Amino acid sequence: MIKKFKEVIPATPAEVVGLFLLLACFLLVFLVSHYSTDLNYPFPHWDKVLHTTAGISLALIFYPHIKGRQLVFLVFLLGLAFECVEICISPPAMYGGLHPYLIDTIGDLIVDALGAWIVVLGYQRYGK
Repeated sequence: MIKKFKEVIPATPAEVVGLFLLLACFLLVFLVSHYSTDLNYPFPHWDKVLHTTAGISLALIFYPHIKGRQLVFLVFLLGLAFECVEICISPPAMYGGLHPYLIDTIGDLIVDALGAWIVVLGYQRYGK
């Protein structure tokens, strides 16, 4: 027998902003990848800004449920899962080989975690 939820918990404003930012990130990725070829992004650090924004938005989404180091670790794991999918979509040869691809991947994971730390530190200092 399936139980029905007795009450619906409304989303916090931070969760709504996080979901909006994440959706905007995905839309921008598809738009930029459609118009750019061979990793010619609009500006050199496009990928890092995108991953930082994704880390911030994921942390905003999950902060009401998970806090502190666990949140940063969760965002890191989600970034790692995204990088595993990305290696299937864009092969390392596109980056000039495996070594440049690994350097890019490590940088992406670092800025994902930094984005989550920004949210954690912001909530610790200014939040509830």
